[in-house]
Amino acid sequence: MGKWRYGVILDAGSSGTRVYVYKWLNNARARKDADRDELQTLPELITHKKWTKKTHPGVSTFGDRASEVGEAHLKPLLAHALKHVPSHEVENTPFFLLATAGMRLLPEHQRAELLQSICTYTRTHTKFQLPDCNLHVQVIPGETEGLYGWIAANYLLGGFDNPTAHNHGKGHHTYGFLDMGGASAQIAFAPNATEAKKHADDLKLLRLRTIDGTPQEHRVFVTTWLGFGANEARRRYVKALEEAVGGGVTEFPDPCIPKGLKVSLDGKPVESSPEESSKPHLLGTGNFKECVSQTYPLLEKDKPCNDDPCLLGGTHVPAIDFNVNHFVGVSEYWHTTHGIFEMADKDKAYDFKTYQTKVNQFCSQPWTDIQAGIKKHTWGKKVDEKTALEVCFKASWLINILHDGIGVPRVGLEMKNGGKNTTKALIKSAKSKGFLDPFQAVDKIEGTEVSWTLGKMVLYAASQIPPADKALPVGFGSNMPGVEMPKDFQYPGGKDFALPNDLIDTSDSTVKEDWHDTLFRDSPRRVPGFLLFLLILLVLLFLFMGREKRAAYYTKLRSLLPFQRKRGGASASRFGKYDRVIEDPEAAGEFELPPYTHGSDDEHSDDTAGTSSSRAGKTPGWATPVLSVPPNNGLDLNVSPSYVIASPLHQLHPKRQEDVGISALLQGSLNAGYGKRPAAPGDSARRVVLANRTPQLADAKTVKLRYGPYSVPNMTRKNDFGEMGTLYNYPDTEIERPCEGDCVLLGITAGLEYGNGTEADLKSGMWLHHMVAFTVSPQRKDPTCAGLTSLPAMAIGSDSSHSERFFAAGNEKSNVKFNPPWVKDEMMGYYLYKNDKVAYLVDLMNQNQDDRTVYMTITYDFIEGRPEAVSDIKAIWLDVEQCGTSEYQPPTQSGSFSAKYSWNATVDGEILGAGGHLHDGGTHLSLAVDGKQICDSIATYGTADKAEGGPAMAPMAAAAKGEHSHGGEMKGMGGEAVEHITKMSACHGETLGIEKIQKGQKWDMEAYYDYGKFKGMKNEEGKQTSVMGIAVMYVKNPKM
Repeated sequence: MGKWRYGVILDAGSSGTRVYVYKWLNNARARKDADRDELQTLPELITHKKWTKKTHPGVSTFGDRASEVGEAHLKPLLAHALKHVPSHEVENTPFFLLATAGMRLLPEHQRAELLQSICTYTRTHTKFQLPDCNLHVQVIPGETEGLYGWIAANYLLGGFDNPTAHNHGKGHHTYGFLDMGGASAQIAFAPNATEAKKHADDLKLLRLRTIDGTPQEHRVFVTTWLGFGANEARRRYVKALEEAVGGGVTEFPDPCIPKGLKVSLDGKPVESSPEESSKPHLLGTGNFKECVSQTYPLLEKDKPCNDDPCLLGGTHVPAIDFNVNHFVGVSEYWHTTHGIFEMADKDKAYDFKTYQTKVNQFCSQPWTDIQAGIKKHTWGKKVDEKTALEVCFKASWLINILHDGIGVPRVGLEMKNGGKNTTKALIKSAKSKGFLDPFQAVDKIEGTEVSWTLGKMVLYAASQIPPADKALPVGFGSNMPGVEMPKDFQYPGGKDFALPNDLIDTSDSTVKEDWHDTLFRDSPRRVPGFLLFLLILLVLLFLFMGREKRAAYYTKLRSLLPFQRKRGGASASRFGKYDRVIEDPEAAGEFELPPYTHGSDDEHSDDTAGTSSSRAGKTPGWATPVLSVPPNNGLDLNVSPSYVIASPLHQLHPKRQEDVGISALLQGSLNAGYGKRPAAPGDSARRVVLANRTPQLADAKTVKLRYGPYSVPNMTRKNDFGEMGTLYNYPDTEIERPCEGDCVLLGITAGLEYGNGTEADLKSGMWLHHMVAFTVSPQRKDPTCAGLTSLPAMAIGSDSSHSERFFAAGNEKSNVKFNPPWVKDEMMGYYLYKNDKVAYLVDLMNQNQDDRTVYMTITYDFIEGRPEAVSDIKAIWLDVEQCGTSEYQPPTQSGSFSAKYSWNATVDGEILGAGGHLHDGGTHLSLAVDGKQICDSIATYGTADKAEGGPAMAPMAAAAKGEHSHGGEMKGMGGEAVEHITKMSACHGETLGIEKIQKGQKWDMEAYYDYGKFKGMKNEEGKQTSVMGIAVMYVKNPKM
């Protein structure tokens, strides 16, 4: 046997197969050349880029034609391997073909036939070592793939070889591993000591062996999420879009693709012909904030957790201690953060705040602008249209799975030293320091790919080392305390396979590769010495030339070099390009966002003073029944009933506390500590009984309830979203009800008060920007937001199948009365049942120089019990960005535009009234049924202090019988300067062109804006801010 050992491994992924060739010194030579420290390291594996080769498509495409896989697929890969393995070593070279995601999806009989055909072909056409087909040619589970990746990452980073130099704290010296392909995602890490003891049965026992035969043992948690890869997540997302909109609709708005681009449901651009446009397709709206929100439910964090704690899809994962668990991410984690733009700084550390800004900048561009940039190579020559149309979804999915799924702290928002670029220093000394960040995307380390195939071959090479006395075998299996060899223990090369006699060096030291290997193999001791020898030799030759020849060469050399050295130069980055072939590295794309320049840390300080607010774009008045993402730094906010975050901010170390809901985050740190406070001595009573406002019913009651109080920051104070003077979407997840048992709500009025009971309004610098009220119980289901991508209610700890919106108000302090005084014959109301929980979100703004504390008030008219004389009603929401964050970007900075939403009715009932909501610049909102307009809700403009007391989104607001809300030309009220929308006309009675809603009707809502007539709200950069288009109607006796 020669000096070198070789190994060949084929990674058979879902869309392609790649062959890798590795080599390492036989153990006798390695021991002979090693010093004392090197004897305690793992074998040093060597590979080169030219030793790899990939082919397409994946082997799984041969499922129904297994006999063809050899000639059509394997032949060029085997030929490539044989070219790089010396002929005299082929018989000693193990061969592995390990299949991953694609093969896992084949029927069992096809999978078995295909694997056998692969093994037979390889045995027939090569002499590679292949003693056991079942071991050497197999489909590996995702957990095994993740474990191999964990081995590769720690092997390259040095976590195995020198634990003391990689001390992350608490005796922890290994790195966590994250991998995401097209179909699946994996996580592997060694929990801290506390969690490892608590969850010992959930860990894998991994045993390696160093060059001197000493064993190394590690206990690692590994799990996989099938369906959570980028491509499968996209498939689930598109399916959810279809389900949310319903049948009969051919165009589905998609915020995750660039604005104006049309693509088929399978992601291919659609031609502009009428024939193609009539087929189901997606229309890009280019709203990355909305994209992040709509991809959040794909994490399936609301699935039952049978073994606490869980992360994604109800899958158990021990608590992650980010003080000691530092993760590296490969594949999509690398491609989506680094891989496309050639001009990007590949040494820069991953920083959430910076990354989301870059992504938002790119994804908000119209598709025509992106196409122009691609042609000009704005983002490098590798960027094509396919990559550009996919990257916004992939970026949103990465953000969700990384931060809201796994819980990695958002560097730049949640960490005190966020945004600090530590990577360059780490690149220089990763072997001695380790990564300091909770997460870092990597591709190559010391020029070698972080591929799971490397981890498999490291394990195999370690198993070929003769063991020290009584040393246990190399491999992995279940971690069973007190059991050294679990029954499911897997041997890298086979249980009964004899070890080579590597304790005796039988290699020929005169073979031609010895000189090359001695001088140039990746050894830190040989290369510098050889270079020094070359330098001395050149100096001697130069001196022996003689004076005239030396002068001539010197003059020529000076003429070739610039007199002034250029600044800068190439950076010796350890992180280069990473090609994953598990699921098509080319399809994954090499995407990177445009260069971005940081502002100073002070720009985002909570103490920054100023008069311009990032909330300037918010129109005073009722906003959205779901969370709206803040304009600047809002991508860290993801509405979730079970949001998990582990960071020093919440002191979740060393032991993760119970899952922290988004409600808890909004109630605490994300609103900079502002929010609900204890009542002050002397504050007015929380519950005030008033005179009956529904005289038609003698048993009716009226009560005003005060909620809070809530502290609101002053206008110079920023919350964690960078918004001045704002208590942002603060949730009260269970507020006092007007009744203890069943009751029917006959009317609802919103208000805002100071502690002494006086009104808190614009005159005193306080805005009730919006509040949205929900009922929450297993029996509740929102009529228009019941799909996977629905986001209303999640912030108050529910989901769309267990809650519904029933009331909303803004600075107009909506006054909804379902039974105006002239109605005597038939009563209507919203039924509130005994097991219903009531919750709300409230968004408050303070334009004063000092903090203010206020109460939210709701006055309820109600009757106890379930009186037969009262008919049930339900609120139905229609929204341009239906079930999302409600905000969308205006397509123009001037002139007019409109946005449309279509819905196929799923409810039968009698329509009582409807009304609309727009932002400033809006003119009117139209509702049409089966092509016929039935309501036109018109905006009226006036000064901000006139915005209170109007009907706004209260289509059943009290008015004299026979009257209807103003629907004439738009004008300011009382001659005041036109500034804000103060009212939106309601449609009921004569102004409502329909009586009943019926299942199957096609409802079209269109919101109209005209910046030429009315000024829109602008941000600090002078650009139009996001807008909304929402309609609400109340339906009597609804049947879903």
